[in-house]
Amino acid sequence: MRASLSHAFDDARPEQCWNFGLAHDHLLMFASDDVRNPEMKNKWLEQLERTQISPEYSDFFRRWRATLDGPSTRRQTCEAASRLFVGHGNPSGSEVGLTVHHTWGAPVIPGSALKGLLAHRVTTLYGAQSGDEDPERERWRGVTWNKNRITRGPGDLYRVLFGAPDAEDADETSGACAGSVIFHDALYVPRAGEKDHPFARDVLTVHQKSYYDSCGASAPNDYDDPNPVGFLNVKPGARFLLALSGPADWTELAMQLLLEALEDWGVGGKTSLGYGRLLAVDEHAASASVATKASPNEDPQPIRAGPSQLLVEFEAALKGKKGVVVRETLELMLDQWPERLDKLDDKERRRAANSLNKKSSKLKKARDNALKARLNEWIARLRGESADPT
Repeated sequence: MRASLSHAFDDARPEQCWNFGLAHDHLLMFASDDVRNPEMKNKWLEQLERTQISPEYSDFFRRWRATLDGPSTRRQTCEAASRLFVGHGNPSGSEVGLTVHHTWGAPVIPGSALKGLLAHRVTTLYGAQSGDEDPERERWRGVTWNKNRITRGPGDLYRVLFGAPDAEDADETSGACAGSVIFHDALYVPRAGEKDHPFARDVLTVHQKSYYDSCGASAPNDYDDPNPVGFLNVKPGARFLLALSGPADWTELAMQLLLEALEDWGVGGKTSLGYGRLLAVDEHAASASVATKASPNEDPQPIRAGPSQLLVEFEAALKGKKGVVVRETLELMLDQWPERLDKLDDKERRRAANSLNKKSSKLKKARDNALKARLNEWIARLRGESADPT
């Protein structure tokens, strides 16, 4: 059986609709008597990257969305401004997981992830910290832990939003209770049209494998070979429908805070590298795009990302982080930004092209020639010119 499964994608066609989750989580890429083959794994990831969401998923999504109609539920469509990487600790054939819908294989953000993100943000930004006696911040305080014991329940506003477990203290905040707001799973919004490929390959390169394998027993060294680990995540531009149910005042407050958290902090893995950022999209226009085969020009634009703000974000990302080499920064820009910059007007596209050209001029080594060629094509496209083959 394993030998058969290892060749399951040999003759597969990208236009076919597969259950991404079934293949990604359970398909082994080699027979039991084979060693792990990097080439086979890369081929497998390449096939999975082209997996198309089933056309029938749109019908399911519309039925699910209809169940959220009513005054007790607040809905909001969001668009991924960067790659999304939720569930990387899940078991899978590639050793790097990804959370998708069990039945349809479409991307999904669990409600527990959204609730956890918001609870952490509320506690960090608004809750009372050690030695803080502000009564208003006390109302947003989270659960107090002593090692693995809950010694004190949360503040009253925190309890209403998120609920609370049993605590050791004996006051009115110690009892367990359910929160007033239900955080639904955020389901992927299907794209209008025939092709819907939300997944993309990514890579993480480990540079001190022996050090990590030994849990620190072996010292880091300069002669370990880099160990690139390929995996899949969700492309920028993917859209998700957030839904919160409960009393109207509380769902409105929770949605406002959640949108701020998704824009500022992101959700899922690798958020410190810019992954997981989502921006709000006009709900009515987004709903219409699911029901009709709208042209790309009819796609709703993110509410929080006007062209000038988008350019500011691009230039900030182009500067790169301290300690990150220019090559890595430019590779990341090529991976995440070309489609987003298409939303800029001509003037700002030219400004972005000039910034890119200035940054790419720092690539001096022969091994950077291929990267520079790709950058020149991008720069020319931003300027509306033909790419210089040199």
